[in-house]
Amino acid sequence: MHQPIAAAQSQRIEALLERSTPLTPQEQQEVVTLQTECDRAILCKAQAAAILRWRGHGLSIPQSV
Repeated sequence: MHQPIAAAQSQRIEALLERSTPLTPQEQQEVVTLQTECDRAILCKAQAAAILRWRGHGLSIPQSV
């Protein structure tokens, strides 16, 4: 099953942060990079939604799990 990039990145971040051992410097950098990419994806989606609303399109908000 294909997952949106932000969801896959969030899962990777969670997996890294839930480990019982300390993160290596490379893993710490991976968390920072993934979080930045997730933030950009969320902002892009929010901007797209705002533009669509501004243009008069109704948007349905899916229910979260």
